[in-house]
Amino acid sequence: TNHKLFAVGKVLVASVSWIVLVVTGVSAQERRDEFYYLSEMNKASSVMVVEQGIVPKALGRTIAETVSKVIADAEKSGAQRSGDYLIVEKSLIAAGGPDVTRMHSGRSRQDIGATRNRLFQRAQLIATFASLNSARAALLDMAARYPDAIVPAYTVGVQAQPISFGHYVLAYAEALERNAERLRRAYANVNRSPLGSAALGTSSFPVNRARLADLLGF
Repeated sequence: TNHKLFAVGKVLVASVSWIVLVVTGVSAQERRDEFYYLSEMNKASSVMVVEQGIVPKALGRTIAETVSKVIADAEKSGAQRSGDYLIVEKSLIAAGGPDVTRMHSGRSRQDIGATRNRLFQRAQLIATFASLNSARAALLDMAARYPDAIVPAYTVGVQAQPISFGHYVLAYAEALERNAERLRRAYANVNRSPLGSAALGTSSFPVNRARLADLLGF
């Protein structure tokens, strides 16, 4: 019986390692590109400048339609979408005329770049946290299914006392929980919006930074 339990333990430990490796790789597939995040910022700014009376509603409608057209054109083309601010700017002007650039009132490439980085980091944190949750759930399920299986424990590469498989697996689950706590602390710092801070001495436009943050989910 003991030999069978040891064999079961070795198979399950190999399974645990595989689950952790596979699940933590999921987040890389959930990233958005720079064009997507620049477009989200353009949407948010288009709404805010109209609400604050920085641009008239008629122009705001033109800006919104232009932003939507540039996004739709990029999706239809199927080509590599550029997240370069200047390239996207040319597309916006070509589609809606020079006045659409008034959506930039009270912002600069500096705060746009900083916000883009925050959006990337926030998405990656969320994806990593989801991966940790999935891995931890798998470990907890294993521990619940094999609570009494006995496995050999090792210290410094030397076989030591036998322990239960549940004890062994829950140690990994707790380690993942500690990692999750670190991510929660990091998220609180990352989830703050720089958009609307402009550059140097900010701006004289009545920019509503709280509204921009809300529209971008910060």
